[in-house]
Amino acid sequence: MSVRPFARKAFPAAMMIAFVLFVAAYLRLTGGSTAVRGFRQQSSAMMSSVLPGDVFVTDLSRFTVTRGAVVVITCHGTGNLWCVTRAIGLPGDTVAVRGHRAYINGTRLDEPYADTTVDSSEDSVANRKAIDVPPDSIWVLGDNRAESYDSRFWGFLPLSAVHGRPVAIYWSWGRGEGVRWSRIGRRIR
Repeated sequence: MSVRPFARKAFPAAMMIAFVLFVAAYLRLTGGSTAVRGFRQQSSAMMSSVLPGDVFVTDLSRFTVTRGAVVVITCHGTGNLWCVTRAIGLPGDTVAVRGHRAYINGTRLDEPYADTTVDSSEDSVANRKAIDVPPDSIWVLGDNRAESYDSRFWGFLPLSAVHGRPVAIYWSWGRGEGVRWSRIGRRIR
């Protein structure tokens, strides 16, 4: 048997297998939602949850914003650029920041994902007085508190600026690192 007839028969089968694997991966990562979009993280504001160069699936379907949820938002002051950040304060909450740590209604929030190790004793951004989150708004902070441009700078975020939630990383590339294989397939929490 020559290679050419074998290739003619094998190619459609290989394409079908690739298609089935693609559909299975899509369903696994998105839960079957058709309201998805790919997104590439540009900044270090959410390290280590989301690294610069991570490309992930974003679920754009309606969902309820919960405290601690990673969300995709319209970046403040850009009009159409999207950013990734974490919802900290919900409507009606009293939010304060001390030493880059968030306090909700007077209680320190448990944030194992946040990098709060920066010396912040005199930093006005790291220490914000308590304020009340108005209705239809949230207070957001990046996980990498020293590098995040978030609600500490520009205030409350309207809920209408929340587009969805990142689901899972499907590609990751770091400058000087190349492909970060261990991050591919990781769910974003």
